Amino acid sequence: MNNYNAIFNNFDLKNTNYHVTKIDVSSPKPKVNKYELARGDGQVISYQNYGERLVTVTGSLKATTIDEMHDRLDVLKQNLVGINETLDVYIGSKKRRYLATMDSFNYTTAGYFCEYEVVFTCDAFAKELTESTLTFGTYTANNTSYSNTITGSYKAEPYIDFTVTNCISYIDAKYIQIKNASLNQRIRFTKTWTFGDRVIVDGPNKTCTIYPSTRTVIDNMDSATGWTSGTATLSLDETNEIEGTGAVKAVQASAGQFCDISRLNYATTIDLSSTIGTILFPIFIPTPTAGTVASVRLTAGSDATLATNSLYWTITTEYDGSGLNTNAWNYIKLDLSTAATATTGSPVRTAIKSFTIAVVGTAATMQLNGALLDYIAVYKASVVGETLDFEGTFPDLNLGTCALTVEDEFTARSIVITGNYYKRWL
Repeated sequence: MNNYNAIFNNFDLKNTNYHVTKIDVSSPKPKVNKYELARGDGQVISYQNYGERLVTVTGSLKATTIDEMHDRLDVLKQNLVGINETLDVYIGSKKRRYLATMDSFNYTTAGYFCEYEVVFTCDAFAKELTESTLTFGTYTANNTSYSNTITGSYKAEPYIDFTVTNCISYIDAKYIQIKNASLNQRIRFTKTWTFGDRVIVDGPNKTCTIYPSTRTVIDNMDSATGWTSGTATLSLDETNEIEGTGAVKAVQASAGQFCDISRLNYATTIDLSSTIGTILFPIFIPTPTAGTVASVRLTAGSDATLATNSLYWTITTEYDGSGLNTNAWNYIKLDLSTAATATTGSPVRTAIKSFTIAVVGTAATMQLNGALLDYIAVYKASVVGETLDFEGTFPDLNLGTCALTVEDEFTARSIVITGNYYKRWL
């Protein structure tokens, strides 16, 4: 039984008309950087890498006429053309994949019979045809290591896909990095991250692609002009803001069920439709001088006031699902595709003119002296990728138990990480 076969760029060299007799695989050529000691014997090796290798496939084809033999030979030649195509080599039960280009092709004919030899120049390492999965997960604590057992005979190049589902701070530039400490390799990305940013780190091709969330700022809250309240006195706090130069501050003079900050009859309408993405805003909720906080309410309407054609959402948790906190900043996240709590009239969500953000008490006995609202923006994940700049080098996976460490500068985060690699062989 012949246990040899090769498939180049999806063309099977072993079928009804073609036969593979033998496959020879050379070792990749090592390249060693070395220098002689100036004041001593011997040499110092500073670096070693591997160049190309050769894969030689010997085979034959048969036909019933000379013309048919030449036709089949032409088909074979046509299918051996291509640069950096996949070459799958089968020897016994082992399967290996190379990135290959035909280097030479020679053949001899005898009647209706033809023998050939094709030499492929290949990259240094073979890899398995199926990928292996890296065990990651959801990363919530800074400096988390993921350990995986890597097999093969040479370190592997991983493909890592991560999505920043949420992060604090999402306004300032921060870094995220992935490193392999044992190989002293690290790749770092520094940018202003937003909820929904997705990054693909393609180790084999040495590329980084980001699918960035787009950000539409509704108001940076650096001025109290244009903001009103039916329950509190508003001013600009220029000391305790999250972003920019200030945050709008609301102080209730007496108890009530709501402490609201409103913007009515915007000159430019805002799109808060169900497909636009996620609205985010930080709100500082002070310790109530009376009563208890129950929720945050976002009300939006398409008229000059919110009396008609409006809708609202009741929000009882922060961005990460945790409960609301007093004497603390709360980061509120609302997916605008979420069904509204209640609707009045027929609001046109693509043309919102008025909205209110309010802290709601459990009863009309709540009083807040110093609620702060800052930086309201809408984020939407992009389906269009673009090149992402990076520092450092792509981390490889060393054989045996390999640990990749993920680190960042965030105060809090939730980053979902998946990955895979192909086992590589010398």
